[in-house]
Amino acid sequence: MVKYSLSARRTAEQGSLARCKDAALSFSTDPGGTVKSFGAVDLLLASVAACLLSGIERYVPDACQHDVTVDVRALSQSFPSEIVAISYEIVMDTEETQAMLDRLHSQLRKYGEVVNTLALAVPISGTIRRRDRMEALV
Repeated sequence: MVKYSLSARRTAEQGSLARCKDAALSFSTDPGGTVKSFGAVDLLLASVAACLLSGIERYVPDACQHDVTVDVRALSQSFPSEIVAISYEIVMDTEETQAMLDRLHSQLRKYGEVVNTLALAVPISGTIRRRDRMEALV
């Protein structure tokens, strides 16, 4: 078993600070949200992206040589307030075949700790693909 922990405290009228290991992360606790910092759902989506990116680094040893982006989206309903779906798109700048990327995607879904945990509560869907040449030029 691996144990995780962090500590968070309110630091301002609309902000808080989380500390874990030697790192700190400020975030918004303003109920109305703010565009200048992450809110709770933003942090959740960042966790999904971090899970997918760390999996790519684990299963593709030369991942640092590839440009990889992960776009994560959530759909939330107002009442009762809850996230009803999460989706993502992984785009890699690689020469690997789509079949290899599909195998990688299967590994990410099978062993991604955060993705697997969230999938127990909310539908998660995603895709993985190679960056096309036109995207690479932009």
